[in-house]
Amino acid sequence: MNTEGVFNRKEKFNLFLYLFSRGFLSFGDSMYSFAISFFILYETGSALASSINLVVFTLVNLICLPFAGYIADKYNKKIIIIIGELIDPIIILGLLIYTMNYGFDLTAIYIVTGITTFTSAFVGNSFQSAMTEIFNALHMQKVMGYQQSIMSLSNIIAPATAGALIGLTSLEVILGIFVVLGFVAVFIDLIIDFKLHYDESLYEETEELTFWNDLMEGARHIMKSDVLRPLVVFLVFINFFASLMSIYPSKVLIVELGLRSETVGIVYAVISLGSIIASVSIAKIKRWENPVRVTKICSLICAGLLMLFAVPIYLPVSLTVKVIMISALFLANAITLTFLNTPMMVYFQTAIPQRVKGRVLSMLSISSMSVMPIGVVIYGYFLDLDYYLGSTLVSGIMVCVVVMFTLPNTLIMRSKKEMDDILTIEKSVTESLVME
Repeated sequence: MNTEGVFNRKEKFNLFLYLFSRGFLSFGDSMYSFAISFFILYETGSALASSINLVVFTLVNLICLPFAGYIADKYNKKIIIIIGELIDPIIILGLLIYTMNYGFDLTAIYIVTGITTFTSAFVGNSFQSAMTEIFNALHMQKVMGYQQSIMSLSNIIAPATAGALIGLTSLEVILGIFVVLGFVAVFIDLIIDFKLHYDESLYEETEELTFWNDLMEGARHIMKSDVLRPLVVFLVFINFFASLMSIYPSKVLIVELGLRSETVGIVYAVISLGSIIASVSIAKIKRWENPVRVTKICSLICAGLLMLFAVPIYLPVSLTVKVIMISALFLANAITLTFLNTPMMVYFQTAIPQRVKGRVLSMLSISSMSVMPIGVVIYGYFLDLDYYLGSTLVSGIMVCVVVMFTLPNTLIMRSKKEMDDILTIEKSVTESLVME
């Protein structure tokens, strides 16, 4: 009996709850982030004040993630998630009450950012490491596709909603909406069955370790793996070059082309639309036999698109044509990036042993996150000098070089063998349960 594409009744219920929970949280987070960024700039007029908020977010994540991975592997993931998700709306409720009584306060915002980032590190890592216990590993591609589509949809609707509410009401209303959505998400997560595919034997330790060695077991596992080790190098370089896209669109659209905010909003909506198209497609297509190969192909396509990004700026065409060309490139890039990232996450979820999954995922996040601020600073400097073509052309070429060196065919075949071995076992277990 073929069970690969079939969710059983309990898994369908888990999927329904999970998507609603992530949808509510993603919508609330996007609204909150947009509103806070807007009010910081509106109240202070300082880009530095917004940058400090980003620095707080990054530093807290880098400090907390190793401990978040350790806690996720050692303790009950559902309890960690529920406690963390309860803290967030309570903290935002406190900020709401403070703001209503004392007005907008930058220090309070930074403190709240630090606390919510702390809880998010633990909640996010615990949820990621619990995915193959909530869902069958054979269904990871579909789950990731549906999840990404919900997140992308939230990224379109939430900022637009927050922008409208800012004009009609106040920051306090947006904070109130976040609090309500946060408590709703907690209630939904209480119902999710985190033990549906739980196997206690997967957590058996092979040796006694000191606390520090146990904490760093994720890094040790990566270094011992012939597949994960080069993948980490790949992720570090790709995230460095990807940091260009965090500042390039706004720099080109607003500063270079001088577009109005409405037009910029439409272009950003096109980017999110590309992510939705790709995510829905991923959920519907046949399961990938070799996810890492898909990542390699899409990385090379992204490199090609990256080299073309600056071309429309220098073409002797009208502003409208330039905007259409840039939007088309951004749309293609968003689709390709989703097809690049999702297979990688599917591989990680399937191939990383459950007993160290939290710690390995936290190390992967740290490796990726640590280089992005450096990339933003470097690219920001060159874009301020109007080196658009040079920045995108060199970055595209370097991505090609990194991909060819870190993802050779031997590694791709090795990763496929690992996936095949794990999924064969998973499939046989699933089919035996169905027969019973």
